[in-house]
Amino acid sequence: MLEPGTLALLLAGSAVGTLCLITALHSAVRAGDWNITAVFIIALGWLMNLPDLALAWSGKASFVTDVFGNKLLLHAVANPYFSALRWMLIVIILLTVALAFWRGVSTKWRGIHYITVSALLLHIAIVFSTGLNHGKMFSAAQMGLAAALVVCAVLPTGRGAPLGAGVFGVTLAIFSGLAAAVRPEWAVEPCRDDKCGPLGFLYRGVLGHENALGITLALALPYVYLGFRGKVRFVLTLYVAGMAALTGSRTALIAVTVTILALTILQPRHGTSADWWRLRAAWAIVASGLVTGFVLPMMESYSHTYTGRGYLWSVAYQKVDSAPVIGFGRDALLGLSQEHINPLIYSIHNQLLDTRFMAGWIGFLLFLGILAAMVQNAAGSQRVAMLTVLTAPIYIGITERPWSLAELNGLTFSLLAAILCSAEAMEGRAHHRPTVSSGEVRGLSSLGASDSRHPLTVNRLRMRPHGRMCGRDCGYFGECFLRCGRGGAEQPRKQGEDSQ
Repeated sequence: MLEPGTLALLLAGSAVGTLCLITALHSAVRAGDWNITAVFIIALGWLMNLPDLALAWSGKASFVTDVFGNKLLLHAVANPYFSALRWMLIVIILLTVALAFWRGVSTKWRGIHYITVSALLLHIAIVFSTGLNHGKMFSAAQMGLAAALVVCAVLPTGRGAPLGAGVFGVTLAIFSGLAAAVRPEWAVEPCRDDKCGPLGFLYRGVLGHENALGITLALALPYVYLGFRGKVRFVLTLYVAGMAALTGSRTALIAVTVTILALTILQPRHGTSADWWRLRAAWAIVASGLVTGFVLPMMESYSHTYTGRGYLWSVAYQKVDSAPVIGFGRDALLGLSQEHINPLIYSIHNQLLDTRFMAGWIGFLLFLGILAAMVQNAAGSQRVAMLTVLTAPIYIGITERPWSLAELNGLTFSLLAAILCSAEAMEGRAHHRPTVSSGEVRGLSSLGASDSRHPLTVNRLRMRPHGRMCGRDCGYFGECFLRCGRGGAEQPRKQGEDSQ
């Protein structure tokens, strides 16, 4: 049982989180951020975690314990109808979103997000590799991811994707806090010899494992900051970060620490300029995580290192050269189970090595290309924001596999939200390329260089969001001229628009 003070702390956090979420959603709706994309991300995140939530509420579950003391939830053994319900609801939401979108754009084609197509190609490569290695090619999880990527390829962009992922993360933290009062025997686990949370227990909330809750909240953290508006987002960001740290998951704690540090230093914003040093700092943070994730598995071979991950990495490196081009597919992981690891292994526990193991060098290079394209599509502050979004999955990917390109799971919401954020950055970059007529060029050339008070003078421009001042997102004189006009008057704010 939890101490009364600890229980009161968790319930108070849920209450504060609920009030702040209501305030943030009100601002988002007024500003026009809420759209069908936000609904899609929220629904997908919760539907994929529906079996765990149902089990937590019912109090009936079956577990298996591995050699390290981890209690692993058995969905199919305990409640097979929960999984069937989840897939039925996923099909319904995918069809609903697709029909609603096509009905809304029947008179105007929005185009296809090519990064989503690249992710779909990587998924097809893994499925093809699975078939070549005599695995199951058309499971419900694999077809579910393909359907989600197809829908994601034509969804409208905007702030709906980070808003949806942020709402999912906050609501997951709120319900996990309430689980301490409703089902404490489910939400709380005793400490193990090698792991313990900051409050003297392991906390799994409404999910099946402390790592599952911690990693999910860590992945949602940057979206909480970027998706909401106003000062309330700082409270929600700290709340989600605190709940992730409370779980006792070491992977989540590292990712949360690095993400909070990145958000504090980089301070990503929509529609503002980015200092050169912030951009370089963002690149340094992301590059450090990628290099560590690539090098660390090659340096560890002892079986019990990182709770059995060393064994996985060494075996994967010994086997990966047998199929260097196309990999082994998703079902080959079942053959790696031995006494050093649990019998329900789902990945290599390293994002880069897992991708290479399943899809070979083709999939590995395609995955790196997708990451590079996500960043390349953005410019200025959007690039800093995109690098911040990638920080959490990259650092989690050192010892886990946050983004599965093989099947749909409880973390897919983060992958699709990142893809849609990149698509929004690409569209915004294209829209910010004005065409300057010859008359405008002649008008600009007539400005005297000594007129330092003119609103088009570079050293007088201040980058502000929402077009509150002349020179918003100005890249050169002509763009400022087109955005502000010859008089350089401050642009009025739209009705109901809140601060970034």
